[in-house]
Amino acid sequence: MKDASANANAKRLAGEAAADLVKSGMVVGLGTGSTVAWTIKRLGVRVKEEGLQFLGVPTSFQAENLAIASGITLTTLNVHPILDLAIDGADQVDRSMFVIKGGGAAHTREKVVACSAQRFVIVADESKYVEKLTWPVPVEVLPFAAKLVERRLRELGGVPVLRLGKMKDGPVITDNGNF
Repeated sequence: MKDASANANAKRLAGEAAADLVKSGMVVGLGTGSTVAWTIKRLGVRVKEEGLQFLGVPTSFQAENLAIASGITLTTLNVHPILDLAIDGADQVDRSMFVIKGGGAAHTREKVVACSAQRFVIVADESKYVEKLTWPVPVEVLPFAAKLVERRLRELGGVPVLRLGKMKDGPVITDNGNF
C-alpha cells in the first residue's frame, strides 16, 4: 500500500495528465474532487503559460471557485449545451471499469455535465481501483421527495441512509439545495 505522499503525488500526476487532453477552442466540463483539482490547476497554468483558450463548465461550487482562481474562463450549459470533453474523478473503479462517483455531493451536476459531453474521461490514481465496488452509491434527493425516494430505493433492494453533515447539524446539502 502506498504512503500518503506517494498517493498525493499519484493524484497530482493523474490530474495533470488529464489537463493535456484540453485543446484551444474546446468547451470542457470541469469535475469535482481532489484529483480533478489538479487538472483544473494545471489548466490554469496552461492558460497563463501557453495561451490555452477554452471555456470551462464546473460541476460544483468547489470546481467553480478553483477554476476562477486559476484564471479559467467559465460558461454554462445553457450557453454551451454540448461539451467537447468532460473530466471528472471517481470514488471507486472496478476491474470492469464500472465507476462509483459523486461522494463529494456534486453527483447530479457531474452526471448532467458528463451526459452533455461528446467525450467523458474519468481520472483516477491507483488508490481508486478496487476488486469489488463497495462505496455507497450517492443519490441526490429533492427534500420534497425524500420519503418517496427512500421507499423506491428499498423496493429496489437498497438500504438508503441519509448522509449527515460533518461540520453542521442535519443532512449533507448539495450545491443544488437537495439531500
